[in-house]
Amino acid sequence: MKKLLSTAIATALTATGLLATSATLNTAAAEVAFNAGVMSQYIFRGVTQRDGASIMGGADYTHKSGLYLGTWFAQVGNSGNLGNSQGLEIDVYGGYNANIGDLGLGAGFTSYQYTDKITSTKTGFDTSYNELNFKASYGPFTATLNPGYREATPGTGSKDAKYLFSSVKAEFGGFYGLYGHWDWDSNGPKDGNYLQAGYKTSLGGMDLEAAVVRSSKELNVIGAKAGIDEDTRMFFSASKSF
Repeated sequence: MKKLLSTAIATALTATGLLATSATLNTAAAEVAFNAGVMSQYIFRGVTQRDGASIMGGADYTHKSGLYLGTWFAQVGNSGNLGNSQGLEIDVYGGYNANIGDLGLGAGFTSYQYTDKITSTKTGFDTSYNELNFKASYGPFTATLNPGYREATPGTGSKDAKYLFSSVKAEFGGFYGLYGHWDWDSNGPKDGNYLQAGYKTSLGGMDLEAAVVRSSKELNVIGAKAGIDEDTRMFFSASKSF
């Protein structure tokens, strides 16, 4: 899987660079769109990535065939609760979406990179993650399956940690509810799960979201230090595409 992901990531990085030079070309077959925004705090799959305001942005290329490529960044770290780490998360992703009647299917990959990486001599934010992405949707329901691995810390003799993240989501009239679960092998953190409920809408050209996240103690990286088991947090985000 590593070889497959590495090849796909290299292809995506090359394509992203080429697309950046032709972002003004917008044809009936394909288009490039950009986005920028801010989150009150960055919570991803039930885990706090930044316990304060986080600026985010990205670029996406989509083709009418269903192929897509993109990149996205956000600030991570922020305070002593997250090890005084700073820097950015930079994602590169690509894949293919298709519809068979009312059934939507998708397959792709995502690489999560960090500018403040953990090494054998440095306490950074994290090491890299690489994963495959599979999804299926029907009506208001969407299910995802994401097998991947977290790279070992260089120079420590540790091993890559394999994981499987899965989720089920239901949406209705802008409201949504989601259940997600992390399943790690023996080299990774403990398994954990979370519930998330929120609302998305557009106002004055801005995309707005408010959500509440309830994480199990295994995903509660901040509250666990204070002896708190399960943790409930709320976040807001505002972004604009152009």
